[in-house]
Amino acid sequence: MTGRRKAMDTAMRQTTCWICGSNDSVMERSSGIEGSVTSRDFAITDHRYGVTGSLFRCRNCGFVQCSDADDVLQYYVELEDPAYEEGRDQRALQAHQLLQILYRYAPTGTPPGYWSW
Repeated sequence: MTGRRKAMDTAMRQTTCWICGSNDSVMERSSGIEGSVTSRDFAITDHRYGVTGSLFRCRNCGFVQCSDADDVLQYYVELEDPAYEEGRDQRALQAHQLLQILYRYAPTGTPPGYWSW
């Protein structure tokens, strides 16, 4: 099957919305996946991070889903991303700084320590 034919078949496929159950959806983006998928494809530090299967938007509720992948949990269970783990301290510092900015806008009565770790 050619790439164009495969894209047309995907676009014509009926998908059921995982949120509202509607069958009225439109393909927003065709799949960028080439070959088989492995847990490494889900690593944030992978150069292809953000590549997705075909994305469908429900015309009833607006939810966007990738119906190409039935169950991706196992990929995350098997995922090892040492480069991401090495940046843990920096990400924690950035998160703390962002929370301090948000704290200025917190409603009065917010419990002490609510915005800190």
